[in-house]
Amino acid sequence: HLESMGSWPRDRFHLQLSIDGTESSHDRVRGPGSFEKIRSSVKSLRTNGFDVTYSMAVTAANVDDMKTVVELAAEDGATNVHYLWTVMRGRAKARDFVDPGRLFENLRIASERGVELGVSVDNVDSLRQQVFTPVGTIIDGTNAAWESLAVGVDRQLYPTPAMVAVEELATPINGSLERAWKTGSALERVRALTVDGQSSPLRHLTGGGDLDHAYFGGGQLGG
Repeated sequence: HLESMGSWPRDRFHLQLSIDGTESSHDRVRGPGSFEKIRSSVKSLRTNGFDVTYSMAVTAANVDDMKTVVELAAEDGATNVHYLWTVMRGRAKARDFVDPGRLFENLRIASERGVELGVSVDNVDSLRQQVFTPVGTIIDGTNAAWESLAVGVDRQLYPTPAMVAVEELATPINGSLERAWKTGSALERVRALTVDGQSSPLRHLTGGGDLDHAYFGGGQLGG
């Protein structure tokens, strides 16, 4: 597809490709040979001037590979790494859940390795931006339904990829992506979320709880 992408503006198009740790970890989930295919694709994209992020779905089985993914990104020319925290949905099982202490330690190690290699870890960068904002900055809500959306194979919009196929959160596109984004009731509910009324002293620093985990763990948007 690189030929058809030749005229696409490099400053407006960014790809995020999944790589779930070492070759054995990745191929166990994605299928034999997929690890090398992903790496080859990323190298081709970088050669043609496209920015690429490696994303890793972190589970108990591959959490110790987090640093490895940063190293792979540096080798292949990917500019960023983004870690996806396990949401108990779809194929996810209780055994996939990672103890927060173990998760944090591996994130710290991966982030420090990223500094050494010049690879950004999106999760840490996002937190840094929240903590070191100008005095008086208030963070309230989520960027889901504002800056990001997910399009399902059913041609409907959802607030996040983890929420695809949840009927009550679906917005039919019906020919206009812009209209669906602006008027979808589920998306309007997400945009209306606020930390006002929450008791946490960190509420205006974090902007509130994680949208996916709040919904699938607590049954409500926000929290």
